Amino acid sequence: LKRKERYDKMEVHNRLRLQYTRRQGKSWQLQSTFNLHSLRSRGTGISLSQRLRYEKKWAQTSALLSYFRTPNYDTRIFQYEPVVSDQFHFPSLFGKGLRLVATGKFALWKKRLMAEVLYGLTRFFDRNTQGNGMQQIRSPWKNDITLQIRLRI
Repeated sequence: LKRKERYDKMEVHNRLRLQYTRRQGKSWQLQSTFNLHSLRSRGTGISLSQRLRYEKKWAQTSALLSYFRTPNYDTRIFQYEPVVSDQFHFPSLFGKGLRLVATGKFALWKKRLMAEVLYGLTRFFDRNTQGNGMQQIRSPWKNDITLQIRLRI
């Protein structure tokens, strides 16, 4: 519960996060999350996400699929996403859509060479453009690709 002043009025934000994590053996992990952000005067936004993770000594992979639906930007949902090492990402999800993030981390050459890759895909159902000005994307699809290679000497 959070009270915040906006336009000389106090708004009450209600946020709820329910999360269930299950490990299957040493290698598999499944995580389900439900997020809710409610504003009395603006409506309620929700997101449902499912994350699957596999881990071995030399490789780790993760996939996250999220469905989100919010009536406006004020009821947006913030969600942690898996990323490459030494980074973090909490995007705000608003509107109606799906978000898929897949990551892979591989240790090669006696763990001296590390390669990490991330692919993110967002599909909006309520708009055909994203952003504005020079940053505008004229599509309901958005792709993100990150590649990181590290060599330990």
